[in-house]
Amino acid sequence: MDVDATPGVLQLQFDSRFTVADATRLRDSVLALAPIARLTLDFTRVRELQDAAIAMLAATLSLLRGSSVVLRGLTAHHWRLLRYFGIEQSAFAA
Repeated sequence: MDVDATPGVLQLQFDSRFTVADATRLRDSVLALAPIARLTLDFTRVRELQDAAIAMLAATLSLLRGSSVVLRGLTAHHWRLLRYFGIEQSAFAA
């Protein structure tokens, strides 16, 4: 995972896998660095994204209401799962 952080702004680019452990680290980072005005999560290099990690990602995104969040590189399947957890693509897609 590549991290670029400045006060209030966090950009993360994930490598080939995004697992539950990665989603947990993401949640912990978001909580530790709050408040975050802008967050970019780039999944374009990810080839394996666990469905359970998507559930945790949705929970983390729900903590960021009011922040500017951009998600890149998710497939239609991932967006369907996020929508199931109450996350709409129109609010987060770049």
